Amino acid sequence: SKPLHLCCEGRYQPSPNSSHTLCCGGKLLPPLPDHQCCGGYYIPVATGEVCCPDPGQGRVSVGVGDACCGRVPYSPSGGQLCCGGVLHDGYRSQCCGGTVIEDTLVCCGDAERGKPHTPLTGLSCCGEDYLNSSTSLCCVGHDGFPRMHPAGNGTVRLQCCGSEVINQEEECCNGVGYNPHRHVCADRVSSGLVTEVRRQSHLSMTECHLD
Repeated sequence: SKPLHLCCEGRYQPSPNSSHTLCCGGKLLPPLPDHQCCGGYYIPVATGEVCCPDPGQGRVSVGVGDACCGRVPYSPSGGQLCCGGVLHDGYRSQCCGGTVIEDTLVCCGDAERGKPHTPLTGLSCCGEDYLNSSTSLCCVGHDGFPRMHPAGNGTVRLQCCGSEVINQEEECCNGVGYNPHRHVCADRVSSGLVTEVRRQSHLSMTECHLD
């Protein structure tokens, strides 16, 4: 440890005033009003503007907006749509899987990973798939990824247990179904152990008289 020294991007550098110093681009600099560190450059950015770095070209773009579409500043509330890193006209459109589609279509997924589908009654999204919700179950595990299963038939009713399915009469133990009258689920989600319930036997004791 040295007096008036600070760490800055892996380097221990002398600082004239350690209490009023910032690190940007590997250099310790005095703070200035309406300035930001953007892409390794300490540049002026006024209120209502945003700085968008372009690491590939080693430069930045400053402009009006509050978001970046690639390296281009823009405002999502201004009617523009950023999709696949390119600005588009946002009128009656949406981004689905990196492609601009009509807002009347159903996007299963999100703007980066998604698939467009024609809206149909009784169908719902399960990840990127568009499935019949009356014949399919969409189950989501701890990893957040959905998985589709048949919903069963008239005699067998199923329910989700993590990413797997179990009978409606069962309870869930970390992806495993079990009978709550015969087993209990361990209190550790990572292991998901099902342990058999064992009733304690009551011991009868007789009174002893010692002479």
